Amino acid sequence: MSATGVIVAVGLLLYGVHRLALHAEARGWIHYRKAGRGGTLGNALLEVHSILEPQQKHVVEERKRESAEERESGDPPNPGDRALEVSRRLEQTFADPVVRERVRSQLMTYGQERWENEPDRVRLAILKLAEGEEARIARDAKTDYRDVLMWAEYPREGAALWTAKSRLSAEEEKKLAALRAEDRRDYDEWRKP
Repeated sequence: MSATGVIVAVGLLLYGVHRLALHAEARGWIHYRKAGRGGTLGNALLEVHSILEPQQKHVVEERKRESAEERESGDPPNPGDRALEVSRRLEQTFADPVVRERVRSQLMTYGQERWENEPDRVRLAILKLAEGEEARIARDAKTDYRDVLMWAEYPREGAALWTAKSRLSAEEEKKLAALRAEDRRDYDEWRKP
């Protein structure tokens, strides 16, 4: 078998595994691409995906970090809370019902596509970034969700370009942890009713 044949065979095998994982997720056997983070096979495939598509590495790291934060907090994740929070924020931010409904429909454009992850979390982040300006909602709604989450939830870390280095010194790790703690504290304060 030639090198081209091997490459094609490996590609077809990976595509078959991907389709199998999608089927298993549709049956509720694993969490692969849509909801949740608990499936071992899904996480393993996500790791493989990050090797094949390096831009996905950030997603893998973010999910690991969020999973660690959820374990540390002791609170079980409740996606329904964010949906209620989005509605509450809409009412607080946009007093005019006509404007509020227009903003709600713009927000709902995010999450319609299969690849648009964590819709309620991203919608909440969009509301935070918009700071009451209706025009910013539509622009942010179709921006890469990872950027929207970084700008809304971790603005100090996002502005500190040194944090993107692949290897940080022990002192830099401490600074990064402090930045993340400040960002999290500010975001949690903003989220309070």
